[in-house]
Amino acid sequence: MVVNNSIDKTALEKMRELLGAEFPAVISGFLADSENYIKEIAAALQSGDRESITKIAHKMKSGAGQLGFLHMQKIATTLEHNKEMNETILLAQHAELKEAYAEAVNFLKLIL
Repeated sequence: MVVNNSIDKTALEKMRELLGAEFPAVISGFLADSENYIKEIAAALQSGDRESITKIAHKMKSGAGQLGFLHMQKIATTLEHNKEMNETILLAQHAELKEAYAEAVNFLKLIL
């Protein structure tokens, strides 16, 4: 079941089943890492370091995808392939990534 085209609840439930008692710790780690990645992408945007944006976005894409956070995964994928984007688009994608992160946090508060 996909919630609002942004969260694959089935994937999240499968991870919960697979991880069992470790699930809350994995989610906590994912959220902390994602928050840090968003800050690191902001710093890379400021310094114009597109290579760092690519690397950070790749990490974020993988984690989000495994847990079913489709919106975060999609934006991270877009940021991963940023070489042709102008700064305005990059900034807009970063803002959207922050919104997708907040969406994931709010959803997790409901189910945990």
